Amino acid sequence: MPRKSEFVLKDSPPDVIAASPNITPKGRAYDRDISMKQTGSVKIDEILLGTKLACVSITDDKQDTLANISKSNPWHEVALTTICGSVKKARRPLTHILDVHFGLTLDHHVDVNKLVRLHAVDTQGFIAHNDDIIVVSFRSSTNALDWMTNFSI
Repeated sequence: MPRKSEFVLKDSPPDVIAASPNITPKGRAYDRDISMKQTGSVKIDEILLGTKLACVSITDDKQDTLANISKSNPWHEVALTTICGSVKKARRPLTHILDVHFGLTLDHHVDVNKLVRLHAVDTQGFIAHNDDIIVVSFRSSTNALDWMTNFSI
C-alpha cells in the first residue's frame, strides 16, 4: 500500500534527514535550557511526572487491586513496576507509593461505582499534595463498566 505522506522530525539523526532530501524536516525540537528560562513553558520533567502519576492512579489502597487489574491488562503492572522498582513495591498501597516515590500525601481517593440517573458510573482516582503541587489524577478505563461510563458522558 503506498504511503500518503511522509515526514521527518527536525531532531531526527542527520543520516535520516540526509536520506530524505525532498522532505522538509518538521516539528519542534525540545530544548531544556530554553524551557527553563521561559515563563509558562512546558518542562519535560513536568510531563514525565504527570505520566508517572497517571500510571499510579491505576491502583488504590485496597489489597490486590493491581494484581486484579493486571489480569486484563498486564501493562499496568509493568508501568508501576518500572516506577516503583519491583512488582512487590508496585503492589504496595497507593498511599505508600505516593509518599515514598513522589513525596505526596494522599488527601482523597475517588471510588464511585454505581448507577446515577440510569447511567453507569465507574470512576476511580485520587487527590494528593505536597508543599509544591496538588495532583488530581483519574484511573484509565479498565473494564466494561468503565467504558459504559465513558460513553454516557
